[in-house]
Amino acid sequence: MRRIAVAVRAAGEAQTLPGRGAGVPVVVDGSIVGVLCMFDPGMFDPGMFDPVPGGAILEPVMAHLADLAGLAAERIGHQQLACENAQLHAVRSLREQLMAAAAEAPDVTAALSAAANVFMAATGAISSYVFRLANDGHHVLVLDGARHDALGTTHYLESLRAIEITVANSPTGAALASGRQIRVPDLTDPAVVDQPIARIGRRFNLTSVIVTPLSLGSQAFCFSVGFTARPDDFDALGDLVLGATLALRPLLRRLHDDEMMQLYRRALDASPDVAIITEAEPVALPGPRIVYVNPAFTRETGYSAAEAIGQTPRMLQGAGTTAAARSTIHKALGAWQPVRQELLNYRKDGTAFWLELNIAPVADSSGWYTHWVCVQRNTTERRAAEARHIEDAREIELLIAAMPGTLQRMRPDRRGRWRIIYSAPSMVSLSGFTPEELVANVNFDYVDEADRMLMQDRLNHALDQGQATGEIRLRRRDGEVRILQARMRANPRSDRVREVIVIWTDVTSEREMAAQGALTGRLASLGEMASGIAHELNQPLTAIVLLTDTLAALMQSGYADTAGLLDRLGRIGDQALRAGKIIDNLRDFTRSHARENGTASLADAVERTKGLVGALMATDGIHIASDLPADLPMVHGEVTRIEQVLVNLFSNARDVLLQQHQHPRVVRLRGRHDADRVQLIVSDTGGGISPDYLARLFDPFFTTKGPDHGTGLGLSICRTAMRQMGGTISARNQAEGAEFTLTFLRAEAAASGAPRDRGDDAEHRAAAPQDRAN
Repeated sequence: MRRIAVAVRAAGEAQTLPGRGAGVPVVVDGSIVGVLCMFDPGMFDPGMFDPVPGGAILEPVMAHLADLAGLAAERIGHQQLACENAQLHAVRSLREQLMAAAAEAPDVTAALSAAANVFMAATGAISSYVFRLANDGHHVLVLDGARHDALGTTHYLESLRAIEITVANSPTGAALASGRQIRVPDLTDPAVVDQPIARIGRRFNLTSVIVTPLSLGSQAFCFSVGFTARPDDFDALGDLVLGATLALRPLLRRLHDDEMMQLYRRALDASPDVAIITEAEPVALPGPRIVYVNPAFTRETGYSAAEAIGQTPRMLQGAGTTAAARSTIHKALGAWQPVRQELLNYRKDGTAFWLELNIAPVADSSGWYTHWVCVQRNTTERRAAEARHIEDAREIELLIAAMPGTLQRMRPDRRGRWRIIYSAPSMVSLSGFTPEELVANVNFDYVDEADRMLMQDRLNHALDQGQATGEIRLRRRDGEVRILQARMRANPRSDRVREVIVIWTDVTSEREMAAQGALTGRLASLGEMASGIAHELNQPLTAIVLLTDTLAALMQSGYADTAGLLDRLGRIGDQALRAGKIIDNLRDFTRSHARENGTASLADAVERTKGLVGALMATDGIHIASDLPADLPMVHGEVTRIEQVLVNLFSNARDVLLQQHQHPRVVRLRGRHDADRVQLIVSDTGGGISPDYLARLFDPFFTTKGPDHGTGLGLSICRTAMRQMGGTISARNQAEGAEFTLTFLRAEAAASGAPRDRGDDAEHRAAAPQDRAN
């Protein structure tokens, strides 16, 4: 009989069948849903089923079978429609229950639990839980759910959260990854038996689960229902859950919005800045009411959240809050515009503080403004720092104005052209041009045309080597030419901007007096050491400029570390004291006091001289090597005279060494002594003294330098000073250069009346072809 039915169904039409029978297919909506067959040879005439035309009753039988098949098909169609209607009704009912449960819940957690209970009631499940795919796209998170008491007293939810659930090891993960409903009728199925979530389910007597995914934007969720025994209508329940799950989209959207709201709340609570949220209206008095303040508000103002909520931000204003600031805020709020304003507010204890507030309106989904958000930052320390900076700037300007030189800052552009970015006001009297005119001039028009290339070269050298010096002729606005000495130092900056600090000193008068031979005695020595003094002063002044720039940058960036700011101010003070000490040393050197010979220390005189000219020598790449014996005795003489002699010798050595291209450039000092005398030997690596000049080396006004660079008095003054102290000075050539020997009486020998050395003032030895004179 089964073979007959299959044959009819395969043919798709009524037909007589072998074995004396007949069959008709039952068709519903164009599909064969069954076959109506008749086969019983004992009930009919033997010839009735013969497939012979004109058989006795074949045609009537087939007609009846066709009618019966039509009735069967109609009955089946009605039954299917009834089932579909019942399913649709069940899905619609379940959706309504889910939406009602979610809407009535006080919060999202309660809504998820209520939805889970609805699923359990509708399907007869023993558990229902909500899962979400983590942001890494791999792990699965358990959000919430519900379980029947039949699961026991142990915590099924805690057990789920204790295991690692992923897209690869669980039906929930598979549903999230594929976006399709997963039905597991048997948790002992080999495909899932070893998965962690299946083991947990079996431990709690679950036998089958249905997992249904649902996406909301980029987030993926799924809902599971579990059964202790597989229901007979397991697949129908799967269809029911699948059809009803879409009703949970609003709940998931509410969950997302709630999580974002909690994130914003945590961010505001953690913010170090004060945050206030108020209602949008009224803008006029008494003002919008506060609905939220963060913990920073309490810390800053002293008011608790309970004291502030329901009040208006005007509660913080007081007598010092200006009407102009209040008016600016009021006008912006009235126009529903963001506003940024600085004003004075008051704490609960009455203390005043400055703050910068930023207020912006917040609109709902319809575009209607519902609230104001205000973020406030305390600016009291910043304002105090700015006030200190202004005061410090005034003091620094006074210091710059009083310094023996004029300060400028210069930077090269991308094409290598140098520009002045700052010029001290004192440059007006020096050049006749205002600082603004100098800053705008990019061609060095104020520099004499013959020295413009030298100016560029010295600036580039300072940038590459750290520092440089030079004498530049400046042409004033009125056409007068002045000789300026430039001390240049590269200014290292944290932002890597290349910059050079230049300190100009007008040396025109000194050069003119030197050319006329007007400098004598100590003034000649001062002329030689002026560049060293200027260089020494340049170091603390440059440090002051750098520290001032750093303070300005810190204050502009809102840097609020008072200790750090005070430390930098202290360092500025230290540099100013250092400059003052240098000036005191210079005053000691130039003070007109009685020069009575007494007991003097050569070691002290050497160190003081190195302090005056050492930095300048180092800038020019000249090393001073001092090798004095520790037991060098005291000498008969006067320290200032000794310093004067050494300054002249160092200055002459520097002039010669700067003309040398070979290295090293060294000035050496050695000491030796016997029973009556102490000698200080000063030598250099400058190549020596020309034999033609040795005989006249100590003659007054004899010089091989041009009129702008020497008076011819330096070595003559040295000889006079040594004679006044009862000593001598001699010169000769040695292997690397010139050597000067200063011979002093030992202090105890002078006291005992030992004869003084009246030897020759110069020795004429083998000479190198290098000029040296005063």
